[in-house]
Parts: sequence; C-alpha cells; structure tokens
Amino acid sequence: MQNNVKIKTLALIIFLFFVLLPTYKINAQGSDIQKIIGENTPDFIAEPIISVVNAIEKFRSDMGIETELKKEELQISINSSLNAGLSKYLKYAEFYLFAFLSIAINNKLIFYASFLVIIFLILRFGWGLIP
Repeated sequence: MQNNVKIKTLALIIFLFFVLLPTYKINAQGSDIQKIIGENTPDFIAEPIISVVNAIEKFRSDMGIETELKKEELQISINSSLNAGLSKYLKYAEFYLFAFLSIAINNKLIFYASFLVIIFLILRFGWGLIP
C-alpha cells in the first residue's frame, strides 16, 4: 500500500512539474532546448532526446500548417456552397473541429500539455504502469 502511495505521489509531482512549468520555458526555441539538454546530459542520452524533441516539434509545426490550410479550404467551401440542409451543417461541424485543432496544435502550451496527458493515460490504462 505504501508503494502505491509513493508512486501516485511521484506521478502527481511529475505531472505538476510539467503543468506548472513557466510558459517561457515551453516557448523556448528548439536550439535552446538542444543547448540545455546538450550541456547537462551525457551524449549517449542527449542525442536520442534531442532527436525526439525535434521530431515532435516538426510534427506539431507540420500539423499546424495542415490544419490551417484545411480550415481555410472549408471556409471557402462553406461560403461558396449553395446547398442548405444537413451537408452545410456537417461542413460547419468540420470547420469548427479544424478550428479547435488549429488552436490546440499551434499553441505550444496546449499541445504539450495534451501530449503529456495522452502519454499518462496510455501508461496508466494501456500498460498498467501507473496505478
């Protein structure tokens, strides 16, 4: 029982650490993160971490561009559409979904907080690592 309490406390501390990180740390450029990690960790650990951070940041920026383009395309489609009814409402629903995704992906704080929550849920329910 004591072990479960310690694990839950550790998970809560780690979660709060990432949630309460100052925004300027999250908004740091990739080169700043590389510099911080490169200076404070050994090379065999720093290289995989830096490559993962770069891959996640590239994914985020690419998906941000894609959602913006899809949102603009849907806006043009809605404005030029003459049909009323269910198809127009579905287009509006799709537009609002992409607008929400665009905001969530383009904002680093929201994106990385959501990313950490998803990782936490996968670890908790998928693999049962966090009780």
